[in-house]
Amino acid sequence: MSVKRQAVEEVIKALALESCRNRLIGDSLHRGISGGQAKRVNIGIALVTNPRVLFLDEPSSGLDSFTSNEVMTYVKALTTTGITICATIHSPTAYTFGLFDRLMLLLSGKVVYFGPNGTPAIDFFQKRFPELEGIPEGGNPAEWIVDVTTRVCSFGGGGLGRCCVRVVVVVSFGNSFCICIYSHTSSPTTTPCPPSG
Repeated sequence: MSVKRQAVEEVIKALALESCRNRLIGDSLHRGISGGQAKRVNIGIALVTNPRVLFLDEPSSGLDSFTSNEVMTYVKALTTTGITICATIHSPTAYTFGLFDRLMLLLSGKVVYFGPNGTPAIDFFQKRFPELEGIPEGGNPAEWIVDVTTRVCSFGGGGLGRCCVRVVVVVSFGNSFCICIYSHTSSPTTTPCPPSG
């Protein structure tokens, strides 16, 4: 039993849940811990089994920007323990998107971009489609990349292939990766990330 308790203690510490120890989670009728704490508890329930791969379904949905950023910062920190993390994330904040190391953008199952996230990804799209407006100052790179790709796709493909109804962004935390899905439909699909070269 002490091994199990130790595993729980490690998860509580890793997810910064000490402040809500021994408190009720709560529900729609009973006040409990905060939304961000509840998301981290859900992640912790999966972590206590010491998985090699962790799948998170929209770990930031329903949270405000600050709390979403906080949760995803903890998720990124978990990758340093050797866990591969795969998650669906709709409309990440600029901060959250910046946490990812590598980016893979797929349109209709075809790779449009696979490489470093951040400035290299933005430069790729700006050089490929100079006729389109650049990212606005202070704009969210994730939203801009999806907007540019969707716009190009809508106006004949611009070398990207046929028009798409779904844009999939696969991003990576260090040695692990996370799948972000921006979808114009309600049913997301995921594609595994190929080995980086």
